[in-house]
Amino acid sequence: MGSNLGSQSFTSYTYTFPATRTQYVLCFGFSNAPGQFNLDDVSVASIVGGTNLLTNGGFESSSSSYPGWTATGSSYNSNFEIETSPVHTGLYSFHNGVSTMAYLGQSFAATIGTTYNVSFWLYNNKGIIASNAYKIFLS
Repeated sequence: MGSNLGSQSFTSYTYTFPATRTQYVLCFGFSNAPGQFNLDDVSVASIVGGTNLLTNGGFESSSSSYPGWTATGSSYNSNFEIETSPVHTGLYSFHNGVSTMAYLGQSFAATIGTTYNVSFWLYNNKGIIASNAYKIFLS
């Protein structure tokens, strides 16, 4: 979908896709060279309105973990965390401080023929993006 996004303030990103199957995985890949990222208010919803198909897209379900999301990669255990600042809305956002690429993903059900928006807010604490520091996958 995209790569190398972010700024020193929260920036909104939206991508649109037509569903051609009933199951998808939305995955964010992070590497902190040279900055670290905060992610907030992630949603997948029909373009004509509807509820967020993701669980805990605002990372508000826990102050110490990220229920609904699955983390993978060699360095996520001690470097993926929930933070109280900065946040886009609510009390918490997801933060990464990984040095090598690690991933945060969630599967969701879709209706074939429906067009969806994937939207999220991203904050980069350095405002500088290195090649391949951030990636989004929809599979």
